Amino acid sequence: NNATLTYPNGTLSDSEDEEIGEPLSTIAKTGAPLTGDAGDTVAYTITVRNLAPASTAAAFDLVIADPLSADLILQSGPGAVTVVGGTGVIVTSGNTAGDTAVTVTADSLALGATMTITFNVTLANTVNPGGSETNTATLNYDSHPDAGVGRAGGPLTDNETVEINDPSFAKSIYATSVVETGTGQHTGVEDLVIGETVTFHLTATLPEGTSPTLTFTDDLPAGLRLVSAQVRSDRSSANISIGGTTLPSPGDDPAVFTLTNVVNVPGLGAFD
Repeated sequence: NNATLTYPNGTLSDSEDEEIGEPLSTIAKTGAPLTGDAGDTVAYTITVRNLAPASTAAAFDLVIADPLSADLILQSGPGAVTVVGGTGVIVTSGNTAGDTAVTVTADSLALGATMTITFNVTLANTVNPGGSETNTATLNYDSHPDAGVGRAGGPLTDNETVEINDPSFAKSIYATSVVETGTGQHTGVEDLVIGETVTFHLTATLPEGTSPTLTFTDDLPAGLRLVSAQVRSDRSSANISIGGTTLPSPGDDPAVFTLTNVVNVPGLGAFD
């Protein structure tokens, strides 16, 4: 910038050049693995960078916050949240047992420097099979070490999504009432005679988690009439609970089974 001095016999001038530096930091969040079900662990990494040429100065008063949904349980406690890089770093939330979110502050991040935050979460029993869990990390910072002086940077955000495993489904013949029929008439296909009773299994194999509603629908072909229906779970690991059940009545076509608040906590279970 230029300055001048004017006096009775003339004018003098001089100039001085300045270069304005400004931090332009970035945030990125990653996780692994990105598929799973209730009880699984997901490891998250948040990376804050303050790199040239986009950034031309140190960043100050950094705050990195990662609130977690109720379906993502922070594995909190001493040392649970680790931070590499940055100056004057404090983990204000995450390293105390019972913490439900991660918050990290840092006095500064030098030009050309990177700060990495790592922590683990557990997928809660409330995750829905076939659903997804997305959560977002946020970065705020400014350009001056004194509060209220520099230009604010942020909020900047990045998120990561974990896909919850899908259930599987199969229909099979479980039993028939006439042992003589078998499959001799049509290879690979069950033979039936008029008046014979056949028991079908509709089997859903559920990942760990909570299914608010499960609806089984069986369209019966002409010549088959529903006699009875029941729901049972594979209790081999005592892991399945069912909030409510609505069964079809004899003669219904299609046969519709509705289950509500189905919870599969530890291990693998199936419904028939």
